[in-house]
Amino acid sequence: MLETLLREAFEIWYQPGVLGNHQLIKELSGSIKKQCREKGYSNDIHGQAEALREVVRLGISLLAVEGEAPPDGENDPKWFDKQWRYYNILTLSHMPNMTTYKIATRIGLQPDGGRFNEERRTAFEMLASVLLTLEETLNEECNNIDLTPPGNGLALSLTDKRYIEREADDILMNMTPRGQIRTFTIRGAKQMGKTSLLIRVANRLKQQFKAKVIHFSLEIVGHEHLSSLERFLYQLALSIADSLEIDTAKVRGEWKDRLLSPLLRMEFVLKKHVLPELQTPIVLALDNVDLLLPFDFCSDFFGMLRTWNDKGASADNLWEKLIQILVISTEPALLIKDPYQSPFNVGLEIHLDDFDEQQVGQLNSRYGSPLAEKDIPKVISMLNGHPYLVNIAFYTMLNRGITWSELEPTMVTDQGPYRVHLRYLRNLLEKDSDLKTAFREIVHSKQCSDEHAQFRLLKAGLIKRTEAYYTCRCNLYHQYFGNKL
Repeated sequence: MLETLLREAFEIWYQPGVLGNHQLIKELSGSIKKQCREKGYSNDIHGQAEALREVVRLGISLLAVEGEAPPDGENDPKWFDKQWRYYNILTLSHMPNMTTYKIATRIGLQPDGGRFNEERRTAFEMLASVLLTLEETLNEECNNIDLTPPGNGLALSLTDKRYIEREADDILMNMTPRGQIRTFTIRGAKQMGKTSLLIRVANRLKQQFKAKVIHFSLEIVGHEHLSSLERFLYQLALSIADSLEIDTAKVRGEWKDRLLSPLLRMEFVLKKHVLPELQTPIVLALDNVDLLLPFDFCSDFFGMLRTWNDKGASADNLWEKLIQILVISTEPALLIKDPYQSPFNVGLEIHLDDFDEQQVGQLNSRYGSPLAEKDIPKVISMLNGHPYLVNIAFYTMLNRGITWSELEPTMVTDQGPYRVHLRYLRNLLEKDSDLKTAFREIVHSKQCSDEHAQFRLLKAGLIKRTEAYYTCRCNLYHQYFGNKL
């Protein structure tokens, strides 16, 4: 019985070498581990003893009268208050030099009477019940934590609890499909959560406004379809028709008219077969559009998107229902030279930032708090709130049952949790001498003479701009590449 183990623990309360090996630690292992993580206790006998004391104190505190301060001082009348009786018995029982006589006298009962023994037994039973409830709750929370490794660039599903909302979420989640803004650009470095945000915005528009969403990612477009503007737009038109359950034969028929340019054919597909067919808002969500940057037709394509945006501002209500959400990982100005053809300087641009301390704390809670709260600044210092890297840290601590102090020394090694990620980045640099040289300059001098390489490093999320100079995006990169380059 747990109450029997609690009685035993109280008798050896001030003997950490014995308390740290007590059976009660196994019975409350989930709660013990949580206290070790949050308080930073060591994993030895003395640390286990401290954690057990914290767990028991927490259980006792839950038996206090809600909203009132506990008894303070020997003459406090709350020692005699029946509402405080079980809290008082348990609190006094683990205090030094508190004999049965002293405890009974303090709470106004006869020390040799059956009433006191009965009340003390009930107090331990109630404490056991509270601690078991806490343990069951923790176990349930742990079972609900998704222990799958964080995806390397993969979007988080709508049900994934590891998704942390940022300022960008507040902006996009308050957007309305018939507002004055019809083009939204989500911008951020690699592995910042851009696609995960896009999925949530699209889902909200579907649920709240019955919007029809076309999610088109440039990552899944085969290279053969990027050989010309015509082939690319044809694939986009077919994807739009398929997503909206429109007969694709109409798109194929429109594409037979070779007298029209691909841009006009694409416009006619929307004007004749898409926009008139639907009364609800239509969201064109274009993911990874910066992948078009190397192709000659990218300016024509983005100019087309700008034209569609401008049509929505005209008296033609047909185009007003079209909303465009563009996801990019590069500077918008570099995607298209002519600002009057660019869709990126109209509408609203939303930038995804790294996690701040509060958001790192939220993510820590979603993982079941494997990180002690006092170590959150250390995570920020090492990882700079990089969403993917922070997820990997929490997943590793939870999965291996280790603390931040045990994890940190392994981070920049070739056997650590970031070995695949760091090797991948290193291989990219080794294959491109210009990038490698530019990154070496930034690592060692915070300067870069190659502006083009500098831009590519920013796009890849390897560096960041700080005031008048450039630095590694996080200390992890600085330490690793400082030794490797």
